Amino acid sequence: MSRVQRSIVVRAPVALVFAVVADPDLAAKHVPNILAIRDRSPGPVGVGSTWHQVMRVAGHTLEGRVQVVEYRPPQCCSIEMQGAAGMRARITMDLEPHAEGTLVRQTFDYHVPGGLVGAMAARLFFDRMAERDIEENQRILKRVVEDLAAGQGTPE
Repeated sequence: MSRVQRSIVVRAPVALVFAVVADPDLAAKHVPNILAIRDRSPGPVGVGSTWHQVMRVAGHTLEGRVQVVEYRPPQCCSIEMQGAAGMRARITMDLEPHAEGTLVRQTFDYHVPGGLVGAMAARLFFDRMAERDIEENQRILKRVVEDLAAGQGTPE
């Protein structure tokens, strides 16, 4: 598995940041490559919750089943995604209080199928792409949550 980690400070309370990052219905607001989320399991989000996610990555539409595998409000939420052709990913959002609000640490662990060739492709291409995507997603998350905290936005 390959791993990419990035952190950002969001000027908002931990509980508000968690409410946004842990809600699949709000994901497209701060993850622009999410095209659709559907077939969400009923009830509140928690360990075992599932949905079907459609994303645009590197010019390709990818679909997969997502499941919440860790849910500890307001500190941590992890999801695992199973995609076509053996692609797997785990995204973990760790949140902790910070002097300026909330430190958001995002870890993206992923497996590209294809053995050695897949591992090389991950290192040469996917790692850089994932780094850029996570950095962009975090900048958008920061803006969205800080707007909410300032009363200038709505979570829908």
